[in-house]
Amino acid sequence: GMPSTAFYKRVKLGDLEYARTKAATQPMKIARDVKSAGVEAAFLACAEVTSALAAANVRVPRCFGAELRPDAADPIESAFALVLEDFAPNNGWHQKRLLDPAQARATLSALARMHATFTAAASAARDDRGALQASLERAVWPAGAYWQPDMQPASQMTTVASTWRDTHLPAFREAFQACLPADVDVATLGERLQAVARDVGAASHPFGLDAPTGAETRGKFEKWRTLIHGDAKAANVFLRASPDAPEGVEVGLIDFQWMGFGLGVVDAAHVIAASVDPKTLGFADGDAAGAGLSTEGVGGFDENAVPALFAHYYDAFIGASVANGAAGSLEEARRTWPFEEASAQYDAALLDFSRVVFGYQWVRVGASPASLAAAADSYNKNSYNKSLPNAMWLVRECDAALRRRRAA
Repeated sequence: GMPSTAFYKRVKLGDLEYARTKAATQPMKIARDVKSAGVEAAFLACAEVTSALAAANVRVPRCFGAELRPDAADPIESAFALVLEDFAPNNGWHQKRLLDPAQARATLSALARMHATFTAAASAARDDRGALQASLERAVWPAGAYWQPDMQPASQMTTVASTWRDTHLPAFREAFQACLPADVDVATLGERLQAVARDVGAASHPFGLDAPTGAETRGKFEKWRTLIHGDAKAANVFLRASPDAPEGVEVGLIDFQWMGFGLGVVDAAHVIAASVDPKTLGFADGDAAGAGLSTEGVGGFDENAVPALFAHYYDAFIGASVANGAAGSLEEARRTWPFEEASAQYDAALLDFSRVVFGYQWVRVGASPASLAAAADSYNKNSYNKSLPNAMWLVRECDAALRRRRAA
């Protein structure tokens, strides 16, 4: 019964020269990174939680051993080690730079089952007096997702407009003209996004330390509160063919450093915005769309592709909620978690994600049409928008979400 291989993960940032420099120049970030390693170790070592995920058919690596040595006095000297199940190629597992339609649907379904397992309604249905939920709360972040406002410099909320105007508009001017419809207002996009950045950040991460804490605000989101992955990108998804699995694809999730409580839709929006291939997003020409600054990809864009993906996630969440006893029927589940509320959360999450991509990630990698083309050779060098069509899609969708928000 022993596995043929195992995965050993050791984290001790104090051994790394760059981390010591970061500790001196950005102590907030190094403390955050150290805590994130502890969160992953505590989560995977929590047998009650991983057993609940297994029962929900959500595959995470089994933890054969965990050692946690946090150092509160000097966080950079903290050390963590894990011996984990290996999603090995010889067992059929593989990764994709970007997910095709079946893989995207399977990934969204896995996340939906996880989200449906840890809502307050699901906890009540378990009748364990909240024991599983309490174990989970001891292990993970109070609010998940590394790009939430609490986890990022405050200045990120106030520099989106200038970064867009001074950096991205010049770098992508030709691509915007060639690849986007004329009604996408790229000239003012940064300014419009910055104007709503704080609001969509609070709406997407209502359980963060800096989030509004009024009873009305918290109550609006409490029924949606669940465990989220917090970094659901393609690099953290393993896949293998399985005739018995949904979509014929079994999904394994890894890298739980940013797991915490939040809105499940945030994970779904992350998958759609950062982890699927252009064809899945609706570009008829697939990876070739826009590669040469052609307008062919725009003309062949299927606007129903992404709503169908999001609807798939929502339906999977509703079905899983009924399956675990959180609702007595599909109709009751849809009344409890209305699609209209989920859609509004999706728009807010997409805008919040756009804020961190345009305000930080693109700056970090020097994003340009050429750099995005080069990213096709890397799984993780640029984890966001690994092709020009992906980047143009995010700009287009950001503009559309801003328009919907204004109209509402």
